[in-house]
Amino acid sequence: MRDLLNVINENHLKGIKFFATSRPDPDIVSHVDGFGDKQLYRLEKVPVEEAQGDIRVFLSASIPNAPNDIIDQVVSLANDLFIYAATILKYLDPYGPDEKVEVLDDFLSKLTSNPRLSTTGTSLLDELYCQILKGTFPDLQPFIPQRRLQLLHTFVGTAERTSTSTAINICTSTKITAYTQSADAVLKGLHAVLYTENDKVLWYHKSFPDFLFDKDRSEKFWCNQVENNQRLMVSCFRVMEEKLRFNIGEIESSFVFDHFSRPLNSISRIGLIPAFKPILEIPKYIVIHIYALFLQYFFSYIVISEAIYFIKT
Repeated sequence: MRDLLNVINENHLKGIKFFATSRPDPDIVSHVDGFGDKQLYRLEKVPVEEAQGDIRVFLSASIPNAPNDIIDQVVSLANDLFIYAATILKYLDPYGPDEKVEVLDDFLSKLTSNPRLSTTGTSLLDELYCQILKGTFPDLQPFIPQRRLQLLHTFVGTAERTSTSTAINICTSTKITAYTQSADAVLKGLHAVLYTENDKVLWYHKSFPDFLFDKDRSEKFWCNQVENNQRLMVSCFRVMEEKLRFNIGEIESSFVFDHFSRPLNSISRIGLIPAFKPILEIPKYIVIHIYALFLQYFFSYIVISEAIYFIKT
């Protein structure tokens, strides 16, 4: 991204305009501030009334049969957060036009019944995410919500985005069918915040994993990154121990030159490589999670050592 912005800045391409969006990261802000020909538009400085007007137009076009009082209620709850309104509409996607109004009315009653609901952006999103999560983790047998939460934490906690099959293999080696059903339930229930693309599970907005990684915000849905990294590391070792074996590629003989052997693409055609696809992705994860654990424990040791030194002195 930085190289692309530099090329745009250094080569004055007349007649072409580039539109770049980003969070207000200090490095990016300082880098872009050095550009000569630019126009900056900071969303945090947009008047609330203007943002709410855009949200109202967006909602009215998306659910045209919704009464004005329901639209007004969503606009009021969203304050100036467009992602709030967009997430609610994603939540309503599976329903028909009239059903959307009914489901939205019921959803709003649950949101507004919370006495802790604040008007700050973070609190509004937190309550929205909590309501969506509660629908995916109902009061069933305890092991079912735990299994679904384990899969969710795997989706958001791995070093790179994973497929559902890889996440399932990381979580279990024996209950594949049950975990597959749970993964489908998680993706279906959280369709407002998660989606799949190119066989990878992704999220619509960075605020969702941020919410899950914050204990005070997500409460019982919290993803403890230290414990999650440790679990992922152990699971990666388990998968490799179970799946890796001698001559995994079924090469006919080590005494025959490669160009005389059956080509690897013919091996993949008979279904061998797809069977071992999960372990092809595992090694790159395990190194990162071991490193993450090392950093977390290392910095914890430094903090404790400094505290002991301060007490002694």
